[in-house]
Amino acid sequence: MPFAPQHVRNGRLQFRQAKNEHRNPIDIDIPVHSELLASIAAAPSTHLTFLITEYEKPYTPAGFGNAMRDWCDQANLHHCSAHGLRKACTTALAEAGATAHEIASVTGHRSLAEVERYTATAARKRLADQAMQKFKRGTLSVPLARQWDNQCKFGTRINAS
Repeated sequence: MPFAPQHVRNGRLQFRQAKNEHRNPIDIDIPVHSELLASIAAAPSTHLTFLITEYEKPYTPAGFGNAMRDWCDQANLHHCSAHGLRKACTTALAEAGATAHEIASVTGHRSLAEVERYTATAARKRLADQAMQKFKRGTLSVPLARQWDNQCKFGTRINAS
C-alpha cells in the first residue's frame, strides 16, 4: 500500500494494512515521529502518494519492492530490502524494551509468535546485557563460585575446550 497524505491525520499514520485487507484486516494507527512530520510538510506532494515512479504513478507493492532492491544495490547495501525495514523496526523496538504487544501494534503483525520470531535475537541480546550487569554488580559472583565448587566436588566434569 502506498502511503499518502490522507493517511496522516492529527500527527498519526492511520491505514488498513493492505496485506490482510481480504481476511480480517488490521487497522494501524501509530504516532508519526516529529522529524518525519517535518519532512512531509517540507516536501508537499501534488500526488495521491508520497513516493511515485519515474512515470509519476504510484508504486505497486511489487514495484516498490523492486525499486527498493535497486536502491539498496546502488548504495552497496545488498543485504537490505523493503521487508528488512519492517524487521529493522521490529528489532529496534525490541532492543528498546518494547513488549511483543507494543511491537505488533506498530508493525501490524498478526501473531505474537511472528513478532517473537523477529525479536528473539534482540531479546537475547538485551537479556544477556541485563544478566551480565548482575555480574558487574557482584550479585552472582559468590553463588557462581559456590556452584563451580559444588560441581567440582561432586565429580561433574566441566569441559574447558
